[in-house]
Amino acid sequence: MNSIIPRIKFPIALSIMAFILLNSWEVFAGEVSPLGFIGIISKSERYKKGSQYTFANISSDKPIVTYPSGFGNEAIKVYEDDELVVLFYIASVTGSTETYYLNKKNKRFTLIEVGAFEATVEGKDYIPKVTYGALK
Repeated sequence: MNSIIPRIKFPIALSIMAFILLNSWEVFAGEVSPLGFIGIISKSERYKKGSQYTFANISSDKPIVTYPSGFGNEAIKVYEDDELVVLFYIASVTGSTETYYLNKKNKRFTLIEVGAFEATVEGKDYIPKVTYGALK
């Protein structure tokens, strides 16, 4: 009786693994949306060309943006469709804003920054700083 149990367990285990593999093939065969992007800066008033942003957890309501400095913050996803994702961030101390436009179709991004701290404390105009780049 003990010798028959190993012979029964193997075919059952093999059948379960085959079932899981065949039923999950749809997931692997279909187009998978990315969980994030790396943004490589091509033109900027503030950042060096070739510096990188990382946009992670894009499918969530609060993605993470990591800056070229290596620091990161949680952003708010305010819009998404098949072509575009718009992320928004407000700095808690300064009130400055960052709006990221991620064009998934064209693999490009635009960042618009408005420094509220500079305008209120230093008396400068609210002039947005614009950064452009490619997504990969």
